[in-house]
Amino acid sequence: MQPPIPASERNTAGLHELDAQLLAGLSVTGTPVSSPLSRLDLALHARRSERLPGHVSVERVLHIVAPLVSATKEWVADDGYVERQTFTPSAGARHPLTALIVHRADDGPHRAWAVSPSRKPHRFEVTRHGAVIETVLAAAAGALRTPEPPATLVVVLARFRRTLSKYADGHSLVWRDAGVFLGTAHLLATSIGLRSCIAGIAETTQFPLDGTSDTLVDVGALTIAEND
Repeated sequence: MQPPIPASERNTAGLHELDAQLLAGLSVTGTPVSSPLSRLDLALHARRSERLPGHVSVERVLHIVAPLVSATKEWVADDGYVERQTFTPSAGARHPLTALIVHRADDGPHRAWAVSPSRKPHRFEVTRHGAVIETVLAAAAGALRTPEPPATLVVVLARFRRTLSKYADGHSLVWRDAGVFLGTAHLLATSIGLRSCIAGIAETTQFPLDGTSDTLVDVGALTIAEND
Protein backbone atom coordinates (compact mmCIF):
# COMPACT_ATOMS: atom_id res chain seq x y z
CA MET A 1 0.00 0.00 0.00
CA GLN A 2 1.34 3.42 -0.96
CA PRO A 3 2.03 5.87 1.91
CA PRO A 4 0.00 9.11 2.04
CA ILE A 5 1.21 12.05 -0.06
CA PRO A 6 2.87 14.66 2.19
CA ALA A 7 0.57 17.61 2.90
CA SER A 8 3.01 20.04 1.24
CA GLU A 9 2.77 18.09 -2.05
CA ARG A 10 -1.01 17.73 -2.24
CA ASN A 11 -3.01 19.68 -4.80
CA THR A 12 -6.36 20.42 -3.14
CA ALA A 13 -7.25 23.59 -5.04
CA GLY A 14 -11.01 23.66 -5.62
CA LEU A 15 -11.68 20.41 -3.81
CA HIS A 16 -13.63 22.17 -1.06
CA GLU A 17 -16.43 22.92 -3.53
CA LEU A 18 -19.59 20.79 -3.34
CA ASP A 19 -19.47 18.29 -6.20
CA ALA A 20 -23.26 18.20 -6.42
CA GLN A 21 -23.37 21.95 -7.01
CA LEU A 22 -20.63 21.76 -9.61
CA LEU A 23 -22.47 18.91 -11.30
CA ALA A 24 -25.72 20.86 -11.43
CA GLY A 25 -24.06 24.18 -12.30
CA LEU A 26 -22.86 27.00 -10.09
CA SER A 27 -25.92 29.13 -10.87
CA VAL A 28 -28.37 26.42 -9.71
CA THR A 29 -29.93 26.99 -6.26
CA GLY A 30 -29.98 24.01 -3.92
CA THR A 31 -32.98 22.74 -1.96
CA PRO A 32 -32.56 21.65 1.69
CA VAL A 33 -32.74 17.89 2.26
CA SER A 34 -34.17 16.37 5.42
CA SER A 35 -35.39 12.96 6.49
CA PRO A 36 -37.43 11.63 9.42
CA LEU A 37 -35.39 9.98 12.16
CA SER A 38 -35.35 6.24 11.69
CA ARG A 39 -33.60 3.21 13.18
CA LEU A 40 -31.04 3.46 10.39
CA ASP A 41 -30.42 7.11 11.23
CA LEU A 42 -29.88 6.20 14.87
CA ALA A 43 -27.45 3.43 13.92
CA LEU A 44 -25.51 5.74 11.64
CA HIS A 45 -25.43 8.55 14.20
CA ALA A 46 -24.12 6.13 16.84
CA ARG A 47 -21.35 4.95 14.54
CA ARG A 48 -17.86 5.74 15.72
CA SER A 49 -14.68 5.03 13.78
CA GLU A 50 -11.88 5.05 16.34
CA ARG A 51 -8.27 3.94 16.02
CA LEU A 52 -7.73 3.66 19.78
CA PRO A 53 -6.36 0.29 20.94
CA GLY A 54 -8.36 -2.06 23.11
CA HIS A 55 -9.43 -5.64 23.70
CA VAL A 56 -12.60 -7.59 23.06
CA SER A 57 -13.53 -11.25 23.49
CA VAL A 58 -13.55 -13.61 20.52
CA GLU A 59 -17.19 -14.42 21.29
CA ARG A 60 -18.20 -10.78 20.84
CA VAL A 61 -16.38 -10.65 17.51
CA LEU A 62 -18.15 -13.82 16.39
CA HIS A 63 -21.48 -12.15 17.15
CA ILE A 64 -20.57 -9.68 14.40
CA VAL A 65 -19.03 -12.12 11.94
CA ALA A 66 -21.67 -14.86 12.18
CA PRO A 67 -24.52 -12.91 10.49
CA LEU A 68 -22.19 -11.90 7.67
CA VAL A 69 -21.24 -15.48 6.78
CA SER A 70 -24.54 -17.26 7.49
CA ALA A 71 -25.95 -18.49 4.19
CA THR A 72 -29.68 -17.98 3.73
CA LYS A 73 -29.82 -20.04 0.55
CA GLU A 74 -27.63 -22.55 -1.30
CA TRP A 75 -27.91 -24.00 -4.79
CA VAL A 76 -25.77 -25.85 -7.31
CA ALA A 77 -24.69 -23.88 -10.38
CA ASP A 78 -24.57 -25.40 -13.87
CA ASP A 79 -20.85 -26.17 -13.43
CA GLY A 80 -21.33 -27.93 -10.10
CA TYR A 81 -20.20 -25.06 -7.90
CA VAL A 82 -22.30 -24.52 -4.76
CA GLU A 83 -23.39 -20.89 -4.71
CA ARG A 84 -24.47 -19.27 -1.46
CA GLN A 85 -26.53 -16.23 -0.64
CA THR A 86 -25.92 -14.49 2.70
CA PHE A 87 -27.66 -11.86 4.82
CA THR A 88 -25.09 -9.31 3.68
CA PRO A 89 -26.03 -7.46 0.48
CA SER A 90 -23.92 -8.90 -2.32
CA ALA A 91 -23.15 -8.31 -5.97
CA GLY A 92 -23.58 -12.05 -6.50
CA ALA A 93 -23.41 -15.49 -4.90
CA ARG A 94 -20.27 -16.63 -6.69
CA HIS A 95 -17.76 -14.90 -4.49
CA PRO A 96 -18.24 -15.67 -0.77
CA LEU A 97 -15.74 -14.00 1.52
CA THR A 98 -13.94 -15.74 4.37
CA ALA A 99 -13.44 -13.88 7.64
CA LEU A 100 -10.12 -14.31 9.43
CA ILE A 101 -10.30 -13.24 13.08
CA VAL A 102 -6.86 -12.38 14.44
CA HIS A 103 -7.12 -11.88 18.18
CA ARG A 104 -4.84 -11.26 21.15
CA ALA A 105 -6.18 -11.64 24.69
CA ASP A 106 -4.54 -9.21 27.13
CA ASP A 107 -0.77 -9.49 26.59
CA GLY A 108 -0.74 -12.97 25.07
CA PRO A 109 0.18 -13.84 21.48
CA HIS A 110 -2.20 -13.37 18.57
CA ARG A 111 -4.31 -16.38 17.61
CA ALA A 112 -6.39 -16.74 14.46
CA TRP A 113 -9.68 -18.35 13.44
CA ALA A 114 -11.25 -18.55 9.98
CA VAL A 115 -14.99 -18.64 9.21
CA SER A 116 -16.37 -19.20 5.69
CA PRO A 117 -19.95 -18.70 4.46
CA SER A 118 -22.19 -21.69 5.10
CA ARG A 119 -25.68 -22.63 6.24
CA LYS A 120 -24.05 -23.56 9.55
CA PRO A 121 -20.78 -21.59 9.84
CA HIS A 122 -17.94 -23.13 11.84
CA ARG A 123 -14.76 -21.49 13.02
CA PHE A 124 -11.44 -23.19 12.42
CA GLU A 125 -8.35 -22.24 14.36
CA VAL A 126 -5.47 -21.38 12.04
CA THR A 127 -2.20 -22.35 13.68
CA ARG A 128 -0.11 -21.97 10.53
CA HIS A 129 0.75 -19.03 8.26
CA GLY A 130 2.24 -17.12 11.18
CA ALA A 131 4.51 -15.03 8.97
CA VAL A 132 1.63 -14.11 6.66
CA ILE A 133 -0.57 -13.08 9.58
CA GLU A 134 2.27 -10.98 11.04
CA THR A 135 2.56 -9.19 7.70
CA VAL A 136 -1.14 -8.32 7.74
CA LEU A 137 -0.96 -7.13 11.36
CA ALA A 138 2.05 -4.93 10.59
CA ALA A 139 0.25 -3.45 7.58
CA ALA A 140 -2.80 -2.70 9.73
CA ALA A 141 -0.65 -0.97 12.35
CA GLY A 142 0.89 1.18 9.62
CA ALA A 143 -2.47 2.07 8.10
CA LEU A 144 -3.97 2.92 11.51
CA ARG A 145 -0.86 4.91 12.57
CA THR A 146 -0.57 2.89 15.78
CA PRO A 147 2.74 1.82 17.37
CA GLU A 148 1.57 -1.79 17.74
CA PRO A 149 -0.78 -4.04 15.76
CA PRO A 150 -4.40 -3.99 16.94
CA ALA A 151 -5.42 -6.58 19.51
CA THR A 152 -8.29 -7.72 17.30
CA LEU A 153 -8.37 -7.53 13.53
CA VAL A 154 -11.01 -9.03 11.25
CA VAL A 155 -9.42 -9.67 7.86
CA VAL A 156 -11.65 -10.25 4.82
CA LEU A 157 -10.23 -12.91 2.49
CA ALA A 158 -11.27 -13.66 -1.10
CA ARG A 159 -10.59 -16.58 -3.40
CA PHE A 160 -10.68 -14.71 -6.68
CA ARG A 161 -10.68 -17.79 -8.92
CA ARG A 162 -14.15 -18.70 -7.70
CA THR A 163 -15.53 -15.52 -9.18
CA LEU A 164 -13.29 -15.46 -12.24
CA SER A 165 -14.30 -19.03 -13.14
CA LYS A 166 -17.70 -17.60 -14.11
CA TYR A 167 -17.07 -13.88 -14.64
CA ALA A 168 -13.87 -13.31 -16.60
CA ASP A 169 -13.74 -9.63 -15.59
CA GLY A 170 -15.23 -10.17 -12.16
CA HIS A 171 -12.56 -8.59 -9.95
CA SER A 172 -14.80 -5.60 -9.21
CA LEU A 173 -17.55 -7.91 -7.94
CA VAL A 174 -15.25 -9.18 -5.19
CA TRP A 175 -14.20 -5.66 -4.23
CA ARG A 176 -17.84 -4.54 -4.03
CA ASP A 177 -18.68 -7.40 -1.72
CA ALA A 178 -15.63 -6.66 0.41
CA GLY A 179 -16.73 -3.05 0.88
CA VAL A 180 -20.24 -4.07 1.87
CA PHE A 181 -18.88 -6.73 4.23
CA LEU A 182 -16.63 -4.23 6.01
CA GLY A 183 -19.29 -1.53 6.19
CA THR A 184 -21.89 -3.91 7.57
CA ALA A 185 -19.45 -5.35 10.11
CA HIS A 186 -18.59 -1.83 11.27
CA LEU A 187 -22.26 -0.96 11.76
CA LEU A 188 -22.94 -4.23 13.59
CA ALA A 189 -20.00 -3.58 15.91
CA THR A 190 -21.07 -0.07 16.82
CA SER A 191 -24.73 -1.13 17.16
CA ILE A 192 -23.79 -3.44 20.06
CA GLY A 193 -21.59 -0.87 21.76
CA LEU A 194 -18.17 -1.80 20.41
CA ARG A 195 -15.57 0.45 18.81
CA SER A 196 -14.54 -0.27 15.26
CA CYS A 197 -12.35 1.20 12.54
CA ILE A 198 -11.86 0.04 8.98
CA ALA A 199 -8.14 -0.31 8.27
CA GLY A 200 -6.96 0.90 4.87
CA ILE A 201 -5.20 -2.29 3.79
CA ALA A 202 -5.80 -4.74 0.96
CA GLU A 203 -3.76 -7.20 -1.13
CA THR A 204 -1.13 -7.20 1.57
CA THR A 205 -0.26 -10.86 1.14
CA GLN A 206 -1.62 -14.28 0.15
CA PHE A 207 -2.60 -17.36 2.13
CA PRO A 208 -1.88 -20.62 0.26
CA LEU A 209 -4.65 -23.25 0.38
CA ASP A 210 -3.84 -26.91 0.99
CA GLY A 211 -4.48 -29.27 -1.90
CA THR A 212 -5.00 -26.47 -4.42
CA SER A 213 -2.99 -24.01 -6.46
CA ASP A 214 -5.20 -21.19 -5.17
CA THR A 215 -4.62 -18.58 -2.52
CA LEU A 216 -6.81 -16.40 -0.33
CA VAL A 217 -6.06 -12.69 -0.74
CA ASP A 218 -6.87 -10.06 1.87
CA VAL A 219 -9.35 -7.54 0.47
CA GLY A 220 -9.88 -5.42 3.58
CA ALA A 221 -9.80 -5.43 7.37
CA LEU A 222 -11.26 -3.70 10.41
CA THR A 223 -10.38 -3.46 14.08
CA ILE A 224 -12.84 -4.12 16.90
CA ALA A 225 -12.50 -3.25 20.59
CA GLU A 226 -14.63 -2.78 23.70
CA ASN A 227 -15.94 0.72 24.30
CA ASP A 228 -13.92 1.44 27.44
